[in-house]
Amino acid sequence: MFSAEFWTKYEHYWLAVTKEQRKLECKQIFLGILDDKSDLLNYFIILGKLYLWSCRRNNCLPLFSLFEAILV
Repeated sequence: MFSAEFWTKYEHYWLAVTKEQRKLECKQIFLGILDDKSDLLNYFIILGKLYLWSCRRNNCLPLFSLFEAILV
């Protein structure tokens, strides 16, 4: 459940930063988005997956505010 909440917050963050609304499906999170204009979005998705994996490995809850700090 933590990752679903994380990705919802991610979608809100993406909207606030880019003014582009994206609803991410599981397939897009797993494989990325295959088009010419989503390089930055794919990069941020990879960072999000690495952050979630790190939280799981370290037995800590994923806090979106900490992920935002990684992006800045």
